[in-house]
Amino acid sequence: MKKNINNPTVDYCLLLSAGLGERMGKIAKVLPKPLWPIFEKKLLELQISFINRLDTLGTLGIKKLFINAHHLHQKIIDFSEQIISSSATNIPIEILYEPTLLDIGGAIHNLASLPSISYNGNLLVVNSDQFLCFDFDLLPKIRSLSQNYAAALLGIYVPKDWGHNQLLLDEVGHLQSIVKNSSIASSITSTSTILTYSGMSIINLAKLSPCKGCSNFFESVANYRNTSVNVYVVEGAGTEYWDFGTLRRYYDSLKKLLALYITNDVQSSDVQSSFLQFCISENVFNHATLSNYSNSSWAPSTLNLENCSFVDGIYYEGVFEEIGK
Repeated sequence: MKKNINNPTVDYCLLLSAGLGERMGKIAKVLPKPLWPIFEKKLLELQISFINRLDTLGTLGIKKLFINAHHLHQKIIDFSEQIISSSATNIPIEILYEPTLLDIGGAIHNLASLPSISYNGNLLVVNSDQFLCFDFDLLPKIRSLSQNYAAALLGIYVPKDWGHNQLLLDEVGHLQSIVKNSSIASSITSTSTILTYSGMSIINLAKLSPCKGCSNFFESVANYRNTSVNVYVVEGAGTEYWDFGTLRRYYDSLKKLLALYITNDVQSSDVQSSFLQFCISENVFNHATLSNYSNSSWAPSTLNLENCSFVDGIYYEGVFEEIGK
């Protein structure tokens, strides 16, 4: 069956799960970040469900979902195998164990070099600690970009004070440079928005130059410094962006999500947040349990997470201690 060149498929997906979790503090030494819970569910299982829905609703045509693992890899492998055995995914899953950490660029090349792939096809790259909800009307454009670009990045506007780096583009949307957050022009206030990389991209594997071993994403895959390589950025690709990638962002996102749940679930049946709607459908919240951990008023401004336990028995007070609450 030939591909529709005007609406190319996304053949594979790579869910990045091999990082050391260094920005998550001491808890990450015993619990890999992809297995950190969002209340009753873990990041990894939510991402697998999220990718399955994206594949179905966006008719992407993903043939296999790859999950790379390195830090505390056996825990990632064991949990992934539970999901596979429970038939909780419509997409076949394969674990790529990295004895040596390959970084994102190296992980993509490691996948691309598999005999079954041989640098052919389009690859969706997703970070295990970030969720991007976007307008499905953009999908045809995003998918078509894979015909002309080695890398098409999904960009999102976020407040400068979130700490993300800034992407600078030329007039046609090509990535020109990346500015570290600490070096962003002082004329941009802390509450102003900047364009940043969401962590989601589509890679045309056939346009990559093979590379072995560890390599940086912006050097071996989306090398915008190479004048012969154009990296396209889809501006404002997301309607919602949820980042659990650092200890501070993890805590803030949990509190924001719980506040949305309380406001929508208790006071109204009208759920405005796409990510909240997804979480409710995935049984992320146990209403009875959460009511024990918040004040009786259930007011978002008075949320209390200190005594709420993780799925694996690790407590939120450990997070509080780490961020100095």
